[in-house]
Amino acid sequence: MTAPLYSPTDRIHRLERLLETNRVLSSTLDLEPLLQTVVDVASELTDSEVASLLLYDPEIQQLRFAASPWFQKTSLQSMTVPIDRSIAGQVFREKRPVVVQEGSKDPRLYRSVGEQVGLATRSMLAVPLVFRERPIGVLEALNKRGGVNYTGEDVSILETLAAQAAVAIENSRLLSQVQTQYERLASLDQMKGDFIAIASHELRTPLGLILGHAAFLQDGATPDVAEHLSVIIRGAERLKAILDELSRLTHSDQGVTRLSLQVFPVKELLDEIVVKYAPAAKEKYLSLDSECKPVGLVVEGDRQKLQVALGNLIDNAIAFTDTGGHILVAASTLEPDGVERSGYVDLEVVDDGIGIPAAKIGKIFERFYQVENHMTRRKGGLGLGLPVVKSMAELHHGKVEVESVEGKGTRFCIRLPARQPKTNGNGQKPH
Repeated sequence: MTAPLYSPTDRIHRLERLLETNRVLSSTLDLEPLLQTVVDVASELTDSEVASLLLYDPEIQQLRFAASPWFQKTSLQSMTVPIDRSIAGQVFREKRPVVVQEGSKDPRLYRSVGEQVGLATRSMLAVPLVFRERPIGVLEALNKRGGVNYTGEDVSILETLAAQAAVAIENSRLLSQVQTQYERLASLDQMKGDFIAIASHELRTPLGLILGHAAFLQDGATPDVAEHLSVIIRGAERLKAILDELSRLTHSDQGVTRLSLQVFPVKELLDEIVVKYAPAAKEKYLSLDSECKPVGLVVEGDRQKLQVALGNLIDNAIAFTDTGGHILVAASTLEPDGVERSGYVDLEVVDDGIGIPAAKIGKIFERFYQVENHMTRRKGGLGLGLPVVKSMAELHHGKVEVESVEGKGTRFCIRLPARQPKTNGNGQKPH
């Protein structure tokens, strides 16, 4: 029997219900209540006895019931519908709706479902769930009330609902995948942190023994043996430096790094750095100088951590500056045009070395990243020096800037507040 046409009031009500449903679907990310909302609204808007939603299972290449009326859930949750011999399968394959007005006479019906739930299919409207041209499932409405036929308006309204549902379902799936990957990454990150902490702790004891015994043996050794022991000591000290860098990053990640703040003259810090790295610079015939403007400049910070940060930058500068080059360690509160900058201090390391390729500047603060190929690089290490610099700067509520031109040199700048803001004791600003 042909269904009566919907009145203008009915049409407005259905559109309002669709808009309301779209708002609900847009704000619902949990898949199960989302699907249940879709089937409830589908049966309401098409004036059907029941509605159900099937999603494609790629593992078995069949459709599974993902949502149905509460009184059918238990019966349908284990059922699947074949793609090749069902109306739902046809809708899925062809990505177009199918209307069955006389179910008892249609051989395409997959009657096992009706037999399972004890519901005869008198009429049926099925539309595809399509996301970006890809079918993901089917939305069905069964047995229009009053014994009347489904209309073109019913088809349009169910297609609109299916389009809304497809987007919401894929958003929910995507969120679930992101959450799963995030949890996996968090677990891997925790494992990495645990491994670094354990490895650092376990390696320090034997490393200390190696350094202690090698230094003891070196005191009374012949020149030839003393030279071999020096090689052992240098290697052990290098390994210790790597462990220290790993520990600093791990402590920073875990939020356990503490700043020991004090106000001190910046020139003292620069002089200490130059003295420490002068021998390494001298080996390559590099000039290593310092400059502080104004001379009496002071800063509030953790002196040891800032020394580590500047030391890592100088270490890089020495490695990547050719023999006869120049390295400058500078501190200033002046802008390039000579104007006094209020509240900030720039700590700079400038060299005229080989420079950094423009395409790689954005990656140099990534952990374990190496600008040079591991087979040809001139500097050892794990690629943790610059990440440590960045971490130390951020602990001081500062930042790191870099400018570089290949073949001409590089300038690193740690910009820090001259006075540290009040914190809650762990380097974080209070809320």
